Amino acid sequence: MKLKKLKAILLTALKSILSNKARNFLTMFGIIIGIAAVITIMSVGNGLKQKANSFSSLGNADGQISIQSKDLNSDQQLSFSKADIKLVETVPGIKRVKMLNKAFPTPVKVQVGDKSSEQNAIIQNSNHKFTVVSGHPISSDAFELGLNQVLISEQLNQKLKKYNHGRKVVFINQKGFEVDGIFEDGQDSEVLIPQRAYVRDFGSNPNQDLINLYVDKGFNKKATLKAAAKTLQTKSDSKSQVKFAVVDNKASMKFMNKIIDYIAYFIIFVASISLLIAGIGVMNTMYMTISERTQEIGIRRAFGATKNDIRLQFLFESAMLTLLGGFGGILLGEGVCYVIGAFAPFKPVTSLQAIGVSVGVSVSIGIVFGIIPANQAARKNLIEIL
Repeated sequence: MKLKKLKAILLTALKSILSNKARNFLTMFGIIIGIAAVITIMSVGNGLKQKANSFSSLGNADGQISIQSKDLNSDQQLSFSKADIKLVETVPGIKRVKMLNKAFPTPVKVQVGDKSSEQNAIIQNSNHKFTVVSGHPISSDAFELGLNQVLISEQLNQKLKKYNHGRKVVFINQKGFEVDGIFEDGQDSEVLIPQRAYVRDFGSNPNQDLINLYVDKGFNKKATLKAAAKTLQTKSDSKSQVKFAVVDNKASMKFMNKIIDYIAYFIIFVASISLLIAGIGVMNTMYMTISERTQEIGIRRAFGATKNDIRLQFLFESAMLTLLGGFGGILLGEGVCYVIGAFAPFKPVTSLQAIGVSVGVSVSIGIVFGIIPANQAARKNLIEIL
């Protein structure tokens, strides 16, 4: 088909859609809702996966080993010693060992004057992942010495501003802490507390020490990790008080991602019913359009238009109608995701794949449900029309 003819068909299809704005908008409405649902569900699923993966401290390591007290009621602060690290490094197949502290959000009571609220705090020995937007970060000396200094979130600062009258001291679990700065919202907590200060003031460490292990090529990762844990359990100086265990984060993350995928697929299946109904609406609209434009079809055929030209004319019109509905659905879906991100503890992530699927589904609906009306228009008898 010549480019000039294709351009003419597209322009005619667009003019026809614009000439019946109200009817065509109502036809597109089902497409808009269905595509918006698909975009929202896929984006929320991606956001949940990203958030879940962010909790994992595994990174690109091959595995982790945790240290736990054998006494389940113990509040003792447990950590790997330098001797433990050297022991693991002697295990055949272990290329590198990295020690880290996994910080869990811990509930605390924050009080200023007679106003108090329950908040989540992160207990750690650095400002890592916290972007300070006002004031200054907690100093390395404060972390080292365990000084009672904290960072609070923008959201918590807004709450406290009403009551603190410019003071920079808050009480956490009835202990006074100086506020060094305000960090950007978007973390899993509203307060950052130096770990040594928390352990000294409240007598326990809510975090868990872990070591990341990197295995040499050619070694069985699972067997090497088990050997490392067994070496610690049999040779560590603290073997009588603690137990060492391999943490299988990858398997648990894969399982969680599968659950999120299955939920998303089910909701998308339900949303596809809306798209099916919308497709039937598109077919009905095209039948009405063809009925109204019978004379136009006759005139075009009399001036040399082929059956294929007429077929393509209405097929393009149907596909363009659903494509515009698809774009509307993408915009609506993005708007819904923005609102969800403003209130939920995670940000929906829209992928190019989701947009591509939405555009492809929109055009497919137009073609599938437009082909029968388009064929009917192409088969109209010229003599009967005129």
